Amino acid sequence: MQWSLNSITGILSISMVSILSGCTSGELSESISASDKQYLLTYPSLADPDGEVVFENEHVVLQRLVVGPGEWEGIHSHPGNQLYVHIRGGLWSGRERGEVTYVGPPDLDGSVGWMDAISLGEEHESGNVGDEAIDLIYVTLKSNLPIAPE
Repeated sequence: MQWSLNSITGILSISMVSILSGCTSGELSESISASDKQYLLTYPSLADPDGEVVFENEHVVLQRLVVGPGEWEGIHSHPGNQLYVHIRGGLWSGRERGEVTYVGPPDLDGSVGWMDAISLGEEHESGNVGDEAIDLIYVTLKSNLPIAPE
């Protein structure tokens, strides 16, 4: 699947329109269907394990999560087909099955990356070993099919 920068920018622009139109993230979180919850991340060790859904439609879910200094997300899965935007802050460290798999290097503010599917069986979790909160957005695609095939 290929996604152009214009497609991703368009999706993010639509989310901003939704936010500015007065639909609160709480209303979005409450309105997301049970079948669409499969696209949400849950970080069980955080005070706000579900973060906030800032936009959702038939193509994507945008979810904002904040991981404070010294916090670990807890063991969780990823549905795959996820673009993440590291807005700012912190220093990531990762573990699988309790073993540290990496520490840093620091993500630059505004950097992006891709997450493939990770099952619960992999016992994956990440933590913020930095001095400031990590603020990030996950854009989870609901399908492998292009939004606009042409």
